[in-house]
Parts: sequence; structure tokens; C-alpha cells
Amino acid sequence: MMTIFSIEQTLFKKRCQLMMSCLLFAVTFSSYSAPENNKSLDPTKPLFGSKQASVVKIGNKLVLEGIFHSSHGGATHTAIINGKALKVNDTIGEYRLVAVNDDSVVLRSSEKRLRLSVFTTVINKSK
Repeated sequence: MMTIFSIEQTLFKKRCQLMMSCLLFAVTFSSYSAPENNKSLDPTKPLFGSKQASVVKIGNKLVLEGIFHSSHGGATHTAIINGKALKVNDTIGEYRLVAVNDDSVVLRSSEKRLRLSVFTTVINKSK
């Protein structure tokens, strides 16, 4: 036989669970807002918070923003440079992409060889 105390304790637990569920729902969806149109949707924007990735433009410099390796073990690697998706032998400006490594890419022009690294805006020049 259940006592009044155990019934009250069970009801208290259920109310706490309901309140926690409501609180979790409110916190989860309070920072979510639908974009005005699909063009303004940033797939790199975190679900929570307000920080947002942005394209880095530093004058005419080339900035490596990301590297994607083939998920099927193939040789297709893609580099995002100044917001443009490039594969080996594609060009950007006067440069041709000649190599995509784990954390850097190599670009070549008729006069220069550039190595761009992920997470830095520093360009290493070599001949």
C-alpha cells in the first residue's frame, strides 16, 4: 500500500521531470531563428550562441578557409580558398592549385609557389 508521502514524492519527481523537459526545450529553441531567406543561411553557424563564421578577405591575399578530403578513400580533395571550392589543377587568380595536404595547400603561378595553411592567414612564399 502506498503512503501519502510516497505518492507526493512520486508526483514531485514527475513535476521535476516535466519542468526539466520544458526548460531544455526552451533553452534549445530560444537561440534558433529561421533565416529570412535560404541564401542567408550559414551552414557553419553554431546551433547555440551568436558567433558566426565569415569569409576572411585580406586585400588581394589568398586565405585557405578549409580542406575537405574524400570520405570514400578516393583521391578527390577540395580546398576552400577565399570562399571558392577548388580541386587540384583548378585556378584562382594567377595561381593553380597543385597539391592539397592534410592542413595546407600548394599553389603555383608562373613566378611563385605559395603554401597556405588552415587556421592562419600567413602565406609562406618559396621559389
